[in-house]
Amino acid sequence: MKCKGFTIIELIMVIIIIGILAILAIPRIIATSTISAQQAAQMVAADIRRTQDLALSDNSNTYSIGFTLGSGSYIIYKNYPTTFETVSLPSGVTSSTSTRISFDDFGQPTGNPTLTISVGGAATVTVTQYTGYVTVS
Repeated sequence: MKCKGFTIIELIMVIIIIGILAILAIPRIIATSTISAQQAAQMVAADIRRTQDLALSDNSNTYSIGFTLGSGSYIIYKNYPTTFETVSLPSGVTSSTSTRISFDDFGQPTGNPTLTISVGGAATVTVTQYTGYVTVS
């Protein structure tokens, strides 16, 4: 007698393979938000450095970068409040602070002594007073 169907061994092997694939895929799905927050923090740090470079190279204009609480974008200003460029953050990442960092002709940030911007709660961008050194953690 010929039976059509799968043996119990074949079914168990399929379940094991699906389990292994799930174990490999779930951490990548969960880590996506952390990766995008880190990428956003690197992007913000690069734009802060770029704003600082613009201020250093153009002595006739002042440049600043502004963040709005809960916003998915930030603005680089040329002679505040004139918008130079609006930059969008990756999907689902928002700024957790409202502030504006201005740079003088020497590249020094003016305003708050040490500024910390949390992007999406998973990454922090820090601008050090006097030096303008930008770090991501």
